Amino acid sequence: RKVEPYSIVGWNGHWYLVGYCCLRQDYRTFRLDRIQQLDLLAEQFERAEDFDCRAYVIKQQPARWRIEVEFQAPLYTVQQKIPTSYGSLTATPTGVLFQSHYDDIASMARYLMSLNLPFIIRHPPELREALLRLAEQMVQIATTQTSARDNS
Repeated sequence: RKVEPYSIVGWNGHWYLVGYCCLRQDYRTFRLDRIQQLDLLAEQFERAEDFDCRAYVIKQQPARWRIEVEFQAPLYTVQQKIPTSYGSLTATPTGVLFQSHYDDIASMARYLMSLNLPFIIRHPPELREALLRLAEQMVQIATTQTSARDNS
C-alpha cells in the first residue's frame, strides 16, 4: 500500500502509524509491529491540518477503561515521564491530572508504578484493585526470595 504518513501514536501498549491510505482513499491506522516492509518514496504530500491523529486512533481502537490519575508532582516533571501520545496532562491545584483510555488495567497499574511518582487514582476503582494485586505479587516475590536466601 502507498500511505501518506501523518504521525506515530502510542495507544494501548502498541504503536500505530496514522496516515492517508491511497489504496483505500481514506485515513487508516497501521500497527508498527505488523509492518513487514517499508519503502521510502520521494513524493511529497500535504497533510490535512485539522486531522487529529490521536483522536482518530482512539476512535478506531476504543479502549475499555477511562483512566484518571492525579500525580502529586509539577507538570514539567510528569511531562518528562509521560509521552503526550499516552493521554492528556492538566495542571491542578495539587498536581497534574492524567487522563487516558486503556484496555489492559493490570498493564496500566504496572506502568503507573514504573513512573516512580506519587499519585491518587480518581477513576476507575478497578485500577486500585489492580495496584493491590500488583503489590501482593511484589510482596510474594520478595518474601519468597528472602525465604530462599535464608534457607541456603
